Amino acid sequence: MYKIKIKTTWANCDANAHVKNTAFSEFATHCRLSFFEEKGFPPKELAKHQIGPVIIREEVLFFREVSMMETVEVSCALQASTTDYSKFSFLHQVFKENGKKAAQLIVEGLWLDLSLRKASIPPDFLQKICAEIPKTENFEWLKSKK
Repeated sequence: MYKIKIKTTWANCDANAHVKNTAFSEFATHCRLSFFEEKGFPPKELAKHQIGPVIIREEVLFFREVSMMETVEVSCALQASTTDYSKFSFLHQVFKENGKKAAQLIVEGLWLDLSLRKASIPPDFLQKICAEIPKTENFEWLKSKK
């Protein structure tokens, strides 16, 4: 699994003084974008190539509270994908400083051609980066609707 560390902030918290539910989605997004950036494809390249990921489904399970100013470890791995990476599913896990799992997210999405505003197959160079995303133990290839 690919992993990053994130220190939670005041802005991540809710009225109950713990990290709010939407922050976990933001942590997962930051983890995915960090992977692509490390592979030489930062967010500005998305705009340059007129392509972007679109999330069509997200499921979050919460296990433990996370506090303000706590550092969490966020992981991501590809759980399913079409062979051309046009559709994908990521598994994210968020761990507290003590190593206990705080949350798990499953995020499903596709690539959008921003000029046509339609689902598309990512360009070859982006497919090569997607092929390097660590995969879960139960990874599965999805059938394309061609």
